Amino acid sequence: MKKSEETTKKILDAVTELLKTNDNITIKDICDKAYINIAAVNYHFGDKDTLINMAVQNIIDDLKKQIAQLANKEFKDTTEALYFFMDLIYKFASEYSGAIRYMLNSCTPSQGSNILAQLFSDKKFTGFILGKIKEQSPADDEAKLMSKYMMILSAFIFPMVCQYAFADDGDFSIKNEEFKKEYINQILKIFTD
Repeated sequence: MKKSEETTKKILDAVTELLKTNDNITIKDICDKAYINIAAVNYHFGDKDTLINMAVQNIIDDLKKQIAQLANKEFKDTTEALYFFMDLIYKFASEYSGAIRYMLNSCTPSQGSNILAQLFSDKKFTGFILGKIKEQSPADDEAKLMSKYMMILSAFIFPMVCQYAFADDGDFSIKNEEFKKEYINQILKIFTD
């Protein structure tokens, strides 16, 4: 790997690490974390917003890969599959609270819409997930299939919003294991009815 590529990776890795807990990242934060100067950020990324958006995109791409890998696993039934998916989303929301707050709060409307579209409206990704839903819960009716997809989508988004709204370890924080278990159990009941 060339020195330029190493520096780019080092900076992106630093921002990704910062986004685990912080949505209001400064250039100083980035420079301190990556042990670089401001000129390096500007040289490799142009500006801080471009850099943060690239890091968020990488985080989303990684989540999509994890979802796709999980979707390719064999599960004994729909309940088990949904539990693993919900657990994955909960872990993501817990690990990347800063990135979630950034997506929901710091982006311009067009940036926020684009980031969420990357996660939930990518035609290839959506088609893949719809196919997996159909395998687990066959539905000839397209409206029923799409409704199930929307239920899952809503269930995925809620832990992210919950983490944003209740970032502390309150009763409804996703860090509260009892709340997490109950939430997942209720989603499973709704989806498997």
